[in-house]
Amino acid sequence: MNSKKDIYIVRNADNNISVSEELKEKGFNYECKILTNTVIEANKLIASKLQLPIASKVCSFRKLRIVDEEPISIEQVYIDLNQLPDLPHVNLTNKSFYEWLLTTHDVKVTRREETIKVAKADKEEAKLLNISIDEKVMMLEGISFCERQIPFEYYQVICIPGFYHYRSVNYESE
Repeated sequence: MNSKKDIYIVRNADNNISVSEELKEKGFNYECKILTNTVIEANKLIASKLQLPIASKVCSFRKLRIVDEEPISIEQVYIDLNQLPDLPHVNLTNKSFYEWLLTTHDVKVTRREETIKVAKADKEEAKLLNISIDEKVMMLEGISFCERQIPFEYYQVICIPGFYHYRSVNYESE
């Protein structure tokens, strides 16, 4: 079994490979426990990120990602219910959300905008990740886009430091 510091994936700025796919490619054993999957009304922040009117119905699901028996990340996802009305009824336990999207709805994420911060784990996050309260964690906040290039998904991730290694790519402009 790996220690938490040995568990990481490389997140490339120039591709949109899912976390589950990256973990499979690296040979890690992983599971995803769905903590919540419900329909809520979009607050001002969620509505703004998804470019929806306030109080629009969105599917909100939260999952705990466990890799090699170590809790690694807590992921909160929001998606416009009109785009995926069946999502609140889908059991995503141990399933890749992006793989389900592609196989069930022929929807592929084509672009991602992400912000990375350092934060301190609150009581609930510390308990789920099996770390100390106020221990430093990585906090990712992002928006995913599909073919139509409108916001498709708004997400927030809290994970152990070092789980994501980032690689950026710059192209010469013409």
